[in-house]
Amino acid sequence: MLKFVTRFKGMEAEYFADKSEIVIGRRMGRVTPDVCLNMDVRVQAEHARLRVTSTEWWLEPMPGRGDVYVNEERIDHPMLITPHCLVRIAGTELRVTAAEEAPEKIEWKNVNVARQPVNMIVDPLGEQLMIHTAIKAEQKASDYFDTEVERDPEMVAALGTLPMKLTEAPNTQIASLLVLNRLINTVKGADRGAVMLKATEDGQFEITATVPKGSRPYSRALTQRAFSEHYGFIWKVLEDDLVTESIFHQSIASGMYTSLIADGEIIGALCVDNQHDPDAFSDEDLHFFVSLAQAAAPAFAAKLPKALPFHMQSGRSGE
Repeated sequence: MLKFVTRFKGMEAEYFADKSEIVIGRRMGRVTPDVCLNMDVRVQAEHARLRVTSTEWWLEPMPGRGDVYVNEERIDHPMLITPHCLVRIAGTELRVTAAEEAPEKIEWKNVNVARQPVNMIVDPLGEQLMIHTAIKAEQKASDYFDTEVERDPEMVAALGTLPMKLTEAPNTQIASLLVLNRLINTVKGADRGAVMLKATEDGQFEITATVPKGSRPYSRALTQRAFSEHYGFIWKVLEDDLVTESIFHQSIASGMYTSLIADGEIIGALCVDNQHDPDAFSDEDLHFFVSLAQAAAPAFAAKLPKALPFHMQSGRSGE
């Protein structure tokens, strides 16, 4: 079993593979490599491969792929690598180490949605929807202000002033509207958005606010994925990808979803989407989106009832 840690523009991801030939690349159409470098648009669907024997790891570029490097030296033939080697494919850094076993796969959780089921559409095949790009939702918002990384000044300003504004908001609904309006006004591809928070009754969740008000339903499957996994992610329609009937009829072309986490607990989820453009959201948009969510989560948590215990509920809500 091998562990791959990838890094692109400060964003990290982990992959595990236990095969004699491991393909490294970017998910495109029906091609899903063993190690997906989806954040880097310069990476091709099948960019490099690692041949694994009992004692050796041989890295080689796929035919025609010229931007594969080991310790900053470009390679055009198979090269023996070790855990001490720094591999770079296009603009993505990659380190390979041996691992005893992969971590347990996160199981999907059904989450009861309180009081507003009309705003959630059921996706019978939704668990098969493919995620384009994902980053850890626990990432601290302060990381966004890293002076060594170029950021959009408008996004920096929007994020920097948010905590104080949220503190002044009298309740979760107004705080949610503030977050959504800031997102939609700053992220150019965001047509609409929703905030879901723990309800006040029995640990269920409700849609606290939508922008625009009364907007069409949101994907239950993608929202549940934001609840189930500590990741923020971009989902989009790609050619030949599975698209559920409900998503098709609601004209959802792409979206960003993330869990809202405060003190290690998931207290809700945040989403924005676009009904026309599959490429509406960039990796920079996702980084800002997750950073904003993590800046907002403590303010949301402070406004939730303190007396109620929080539990992820199993089962299904009414449709």
